[in-house]
Amino acid sequence: MTTRTRLRLLAGLIFLSFWPVYLWYLERSTDGSDEPLGLLALVACLMSVGLRARGQKTIEGGKESFLYLAVLSTFFYILSFPVASKMISAAFAVVALTASVSALIMPLLAGEYCLALISLPVIASLNFFVGYPLRVLSAKLASISLSLGNVSARAEGTMLVFKDQLVAVDAPCSGIKMLWFSIFTAALTASYLKLSPLKTASLLLLSVLFSVIANTLRVTALFYLETGLISHEATLFSEAFLHQAIGLVVFLLLILSIIFYGTKITSQPGSAKEGKALSKPSTITMAILSMVAMLLPATIASHDPEAVESDKTQINWPVKIEGRVLKEVPVYNENKKLKSFLADFPGQVKIFSDGERIYIIRFVRKITRKLHPASDCYRAAGYRVEFQPMIIKSAGEHWSSFRASRADREVMVRERITDCLGNQWSEPGAWYWSALKNETKAPWWGITVEEGD
Repeated sequence: MTTRTRLRLLAGLIFLSFWPVYLWYLERSTDGSDEPLGLLALVACLMSVGLRARGQKTIEGGKESFLYLAVLSTFFYILSFPVASKMISAAFAVVALTASVSALIMPLLAGEYCLALISLPVIASLNFFVGYPLRVLSAKLASISLSLGNVSARAEGTMLVFKDQLVAVDAPCSGIKMLWFSIFTAALTASYLKLSPLKTASLLLLSVLFSVIANTLRVTALFYLETGLISHEATLFSEAFLHQAIGLVVFLLLILSIIFYGTKITSQPGSAKEGKALSKPSTITMAILSMVAMLLPATIASHDPEAVESDKTQINWPVKIEGRVLKEVPVYNENKKLKSFLADFPGQVKIFSDGERIYIIRFVRKITRKLHPASDCYRAAGYRVEFQPMIIKSAGEHWSSFRASRADREVMVRERITDCLGNQWSEPGAWYWSALKNETKAPWWGITVEEGD
């Protein structure tokens, strides 16, 4: 068997070994629960590699170090598959695949590695784990920037307190999409300019810093509109238009700043040199690990660490909410929205009605990612989601809210999470961080209220 044939067989085996990741990626990218931005990064990565490959001879053998990286990543993929989340396993798979391409076909650039990693559907996960801390940081920084303009606004969590007004830094203002596009722009710029790994890392870090600064500027500008310090009537534009315009201007300045800084970095191309030829032991090791990874799903029922049996303990479900008597209604399996709420949920879920509203109540005794935002479930059911201002009831209850619409109906949805000590959170991300810091104790109630047609 020739070397070329052996390498082609190894490449094919490596590609097939991660088939569970492809199925998960397809499902996650098309079920509507996440933003499909990863597809943009995937296309950009493939185009970058393809354009470079057209003007470069195929390297047979590549660099030995890349195959070592592929071996190590595949090994960690196998270890993480039964116990870690699918996102973590997929990240190891992406590194193994890109490193294999570098070893067997053509060394990839650091920017192309980054594009491949952010091609994973990470927006929903970033919103859950990072969205709340970013909102707290944005509120803190915005209060500082406002003080420079002699405006005294105090940051309390994700709220800005100004005189007798409360301005919420809500989910759309967390800057998650801005952060993603910053990293995407930096990775694409680094790939186009063929920056070295060190220069690429510096550009990526700077892009994160720029995104935080840009989001702070956006929050600060919107604060002036929300509080009436600057009236939209004086500008001859509607408030909604100004909200969009401010976001667009800040976004464009952010992207241009990243590109400008990237062009100021000089670097030698990092993909033109051939390395040490692949050794037989390393290719055999990679082939064995690839076969193990390919057969692994057949030996493991599930690799979702939170896919556990639901909590079956006796629960005293609420009989009234906001003074309205609740009546339990059956859960129909054909309801796609309710399926999303119920899927692998490590607790109990019941549906109630007061004759006008639907109440989806979730009960959990453990910290879990499965207590995800209701907006994810509505998106998965085919709704278009528009976030609305936070609702503060006279009793002091804080509810996050959004409008969900599709061709046949439109509803208003609000949600909150509570514990038995009176603590409350308007979103799962804030609750998750409080639970991690032991600021609250189990059990918890997640209450989603739907009203409309």
